[in-house]
Amino acid sequence: AMSSGLVPLTNYTSGITNFVDGGCAILAPFEESAPIVEGIERLYYDPDLFLKMSYAAALRSQSQCGRRFTLEREIKLLRSE
Repeated sequence: AMSSGLVPLTNYTSGITNFVDGGCAILAPFEESAPIVEGIERLYYDPDLFLKMSYAAALRSQSQCGRRFTLEREIKLLRSE
């Protein structure tokens, strides 16, 4: 979803911060829904914020998990063995 530019709505659990931060996602403490609702409202009423976070989400996803990045890392790992 992030690579398509969707802004994730999630909470701080285990490894989630390895994939998102406040610049590209709406984050809430575990089992708290109010910050998610507030985040949705902010995105709805501020289209520029949505576009900024959408772009950041797509960039982060592509730079961390994109084909080029992943393949280059895997080739380096295989060559080092």
